[in-house]
Amino acid sequence: KCHTDLLLFLFYAWEEDTTQLVAASLLFERGWRYHTVDKVWLARWPGVTPEKKTTDWEEGLYQYFDVKVWRRIPGWFRLNYVQLAEKSGTLEQEASLQSLYSKPTWRA
Repeated sequence: KCHTDLLLFLFYAWEEDTTQLVAASLLFERGWRYHTVDKVWLARWPGVTPEKKTTDWEEGLYQYFDVKVWRRIPGWFRLNYVQLAEKSGTLEQEASLQSLYSKPTWRA
């Protein structure tokens, strides 16, 4: 059982490696989602449910991992589900997601 910060480190330190895919899979299991447009990991703020939710999006307090300052930062977001990467079941399927996990373009 690894700390979430370690998984985020492994994800960014081992780009284009199986370690990155395993870290991504474990982050998904912990409720983190990868935003395919902003190239950033997001998760609901612990203990807080979305204020608004539809079949297409949810809005509320989340945390995102800012790789530039190397920490989790709280923020209010509207997350469109189509912009979040899906978790696949096998490493072979996850390899197709590898292209999604490029360097972040998040702007603070």
